Amino acid sequence: MANTPPQIIAGDTLRVASLSTWDLQGGAARAAYRLHRGLLQLGQDATLHVRIRHSDDPSTRAVLPIEASAQLETLDDLARVQAYYIDHNRTDLSNTIFTLPYPAVDLSSVAAITSADILHLHWVARWQSPVTLSKLVEAHRKPVFWTLHDMWAFTGGCHFSAGCEGYREYCRNCPQLQDDPYQLPAMLLQDKIDFLDGKNFVVVAPSRWLADCARASTFFAHSRIEVIPYALDTAIFAPVAKPEAKLALGLEAHSQVILFGAHNCTERRKGFSEMIAALRLFLKQPQFHERIKNQTLRLWCFGYIGSLDLADLPVVHLGEIRSDEELRRIYAAADLFCLPSLEDNLPNTLLEAMACATAVIAFAAGGTLDVLQDRVHGRLVPVGDVQALARTIGECLQDPQLAEYGRQGRRLIEAHYAGTTEAARYLELYRDVLLDQPRSVLQTATAARDAAIQAAVETTSGPTFAAMAKQVQSACLRLEVQDLRSQLEKTRQQLHETWQELEATRKDYWDSQGLLWQTRGELDRSHYARQALQQQIAGMESSKFWQLRNSWFELKNKLGIDTDMSPGIEEQKKEP
Repeated sequence: MANTPPQIIAGDTLRVASLSTWDLQGGAARAAYRLHRGLLQLGQDATLHVRIRHSDDPSTRAVLPIEASAQLETLDDLARVQAYYIDHNRTDLSNTIFTLPYPAVDLSSVAAITSADILHLHWVARWQSPVTLSKLVEAHRKPVFWTLHDMWAFTGGCHFSAGCEGYREYCRNCPQLQDDPYQLPAMLLQDKIDFLDGKNFVVVAPSRWLADCARASTFFAHSRIEVIPYALDTAIFAPVAKPEAKLALGLEAHSQVILFGAHNCTERRKGFSEMIAALRLFLKQPQFHERIKNQTLRLWCFGYIGSLDLADLPVVHLGEIRSDEELRRIYAAADLFCLPSLEDNLPNTLLEAMACATAVIAFAAGGTLDVLQDRVHGRLVPVGDVQALARTIGECLQDPQLAEYGRQGRRLIEAHYAGTTEAARYLELYRDVLLDQPRSVLQTATAARDAAIQAAVETTSGPTFAAMAKQVQSACLRLEVQDLRSQLEKTRQQLHETWQELEATRKDYWDSQGLLWQTRGELDRSHYARQALQQQIAGMESSKFWQLRNSWFELKNKLGIDTDMSPGIEEQKKEP
């Protein structure tokens, strides 16, 4: 970078207004928040403006009230396009989110943002559009920095392209949509180009892979693009002696733990289908299967797993981890962290695991290659090779260098990805870019004001999308009507089936009632017969014959005569 005047480096505190849809939810939001906190630690006047706020940090500000923010998701016509043209129309290529940039919020009148020295965009999907960003950039009138956390900024709506390179050629014939009669992604990308081309963006990518994708894109082809990797707090994400960490979580000190997880494990690009297949192969090896049985080897998973099929695997699901401290304890107890991403920027989980001195095994994809060196910090496996992943997991568990891989990873994080390292690089970039601006531009920024924020829901679309908006919305309305009809028919069929079940139940009921009455009649007849028999016996016992018989037996007993024999029989017994 060019040499900058001492007064800018040493004397000026820059007012940095960062924009992110969320402050803590998801990897991109957490990365933006970490950078924001790093800038504050370096003494900058930094504020983070978000659509939805989860933290209680006073330097983080929600631009919209919750009610107005929720309105963005429910505007009928555009919500219908998102639901029916995009969400219900996806192919099997990817299930990573694919978002329409409309509607959005106009922030051009928010003085706390437009008067800052630095405007820094992060993940702003579901909040900003080409229209609102154009207004904001015009109101700001200074260079705008945009950190890419995925590919949405330069595509027609997909956040990861799943190997498609359509963003190089205006996103025509999108392979992530089953049916695209209006070439919607191409229209959306054209809106970005029409409104934002030449707006003097300085683009920053956390990984070389994402920077290369941005350079190859139609949208950012002529922008300045830098690579600044993420950083994290190495005091929070820090190693603990493995035996101590295991005992604290209720494990045996000598056991081994294989850990995997992500914020959302159901995304195909995260590779958890491949991870599960590899574990099934791995556990077919008798020695590891036996270790699972005697609990000297554990499999742990964290994050949202949805309907992920883990039923046949002895995996302990730890749930969705909200606390960095809790996540640190889990990483520290693990001997091996598996990162099966097929396509990714610079995964936070990679840096977090390495910071906790845990060895990592990963597919050689995306930003992972910027950080992880094979047989130095862990192992790299060819992308998608399930058999190689299963084999390498087994090799790592028996590798005497496994603990050293973890220690080397910690050293790397401390040297290049710790604390304010990232913020310092951004601060250097800010000043390098501002060096080209007249000094008067910096002086036009006024003190921060707490004026009421005049934010409105922006429904105006870009011209390319607007030209076809009515046709697209009409098509989506027809799809919605078809869907409602389908649901109505399904409900009618369910009612018919329920009625048939009720009729069958009613018939069974009356059949059972008939059987009950028949059985009851038989019981009544049996009861009456028993009463008649009892009366007959009572009559016999009261008769003169029965009284004489009883007297006869009493006399025989007194005389010692066998009562079981009649007199004739007794005489016969006396004969020789």
